[in-house]
Amino acid sequence: MDEDMPMSLVVPFTVCQSKGGPYEDQSFVAGFQAGELWARLTAFQAMGGVRTEPQNVYTELLPQVDLIAMHFGYRVLVDLSEVPEWRVVTFVKGS
Repeated sequence: MDEDMPMSLVVPFTVCQSKGGPYEDQSFVAGFQAGELWARLTAFQAMGGVRTEPQNVYTELLPQVDLIAMHFGYRVLVDLSEVPEWRVVTFVKGS
C-alpha cells in the first residue's frame, strides 16, 4: 500500500456522534473491532485453525482481545507496531 494514499473507512459509522448519531465514536469503533475479532476467531476455529495471521488492534483494546482469545481457547501474542496506538496480535491455539 502506498504510504501517501489517504485512508478512509469502507463504510462510515453514521451512528457515531461525529456524524450526528447517538454513540461515542471511540467506543463504537472499539466495539466494532472486537466484534470483527470475534467473528474472525469463530470462523478460524471452525476451520480448525492453530495460528492466525498477524493483525493490528488498538492498544487499549488488548484486555478485551485477551478475553475473546481465551473464550475460543487461544492465547494472544502481542508485538509492538510502529504506531503506539496499535499493537500487532496473533492468536495461537492452546497455552
